[in-house]
Amino acid sequence: MITVLTNLKNTVELHNIPHLNQEEDEQIKQNLLLGLAEIENSCHSKYLSHDKKMAQKSFQLFYGQLVSLFDQLYQFKNQHIDEIILKYHQLLTRFEELYHQDMDLQAPLSKYQIQVLGNEISKSFPTLEKALLRKGIGQNLLLEIQSAINGHFGSKSVPLRYHHLLFYNKMLSELTKMAIDTRDKDWERRFIETIININFNHLGFFNRCTELINLRLGELSEENKILCIDENQLRISQASRDSRLYFDPTRARLADLLIQYAEQRKSVIPKPLALTEAKTTDAPETNPEEVFLKPIGIPTQLNAYHINLLTHYLYLAEVYPEDMSKREICSYISEHILTKRGKFVSKESLEKFDRAKLESGAGYVHGLLTKMILALERDFDHLFDKKRD
Repeated sequence: MITVLTNLKNTVELHNIPHLNQEEDEQIKQNLLLGLAEIENSCHSKYLSHDKKMAQKSFQLFYGQLVSLFDQLYQFKNQHIDEIILKYHQLLTRFEELYHQDMDLQAPLSKYQIQVLGNEISKSFPTLEKALLRKGIGQNLLLEIQSAINGHFGSKSVPLRYHHLLFYNKMLSELTKMAIDTRDKDWERRFIETIININFNHLGFFNRCTELINLRLGELSEENKILCIDENQLRISQASRDSRLYFDPTRARLADLLIQYAEQRKSVIPKPLALTEAKTTDAPETNPEEVFLKPIGIPTQLNAYHINLLTHYLYLAEVYPEDMSKREICSYISEHILTKRGKFVSKESLEKFDRAKLESGAGYVHGLLTKMILALERDFDHLFDKKRD
């Protein structure tokens, strides 16, 4: 299939050379349009000339080269959008639809595709967010989506792949349906189930879901906790298994992560039957008050700002391994350290150092460190040339 790109490739190279007059510019423009039309009309016969396995490989090479030429052309035009750019983008979209089963999910998007997707999200998501907030969707859940968007389209954006295009288009479509639905429903549950279905396997969103699980379980009696977990596991297990839909290719599906977490929670819930059986044996009687749920995470007396500050300054003090980035450290802490309210702090929050917001917690953290220093000087006064009081 890649041979059908020859004429277009030659024309793009000519286009990148400064031209002497307007007539020459117009001729190259027409040649580009003809080249795109030629590709659209002739590539399918080339595709059919291969067996199934070779056809997919041939198409992926063809599509990758087509995107590369598009980026060259768009860069030379200084990202100016004209008839050629629009036609080129339409052609890419058409190929993605016609050969969707052969698309490489890890194929990089063109710069113009990223721009179009970013514009659509920035235009649509704020309106959707307001509508979903009115339906009672927790702002903490929506903030995780905004955090993911900022990570992809912010000033330090990461490369976007074809699977991101599929994910964001599906997300906007599903959230739009929900936003305009006027029926009376448990919209927060429906929202979470929708996000699980589209496989938003983002660490921050997973953490928010586990917080909700713990909150709901905290409202139930011991005998009802297992029933609640089993019911939710059943609902989660029915989530879509579309292998083409995911946010993060390095993580398991969100549904699987939540089922795994639910199993962990079940393993630490005390079983009343076990207590009854224990009393019938010769073993010492156990006081029911001594049986408790171990927290999923390390409990502290700190709030989110305190944890943020300690994470930041411990990193600066080189407490963590040299080969670990601050991003990795924040990820671990967000999964294992609980605030005094029993909540995890999101990785994205820990990565930010907002001096104005964190100022309110600085005094408390300074006091903690001072206590530690005083305790060290008291217990090891011979090392610090000080005497005990």
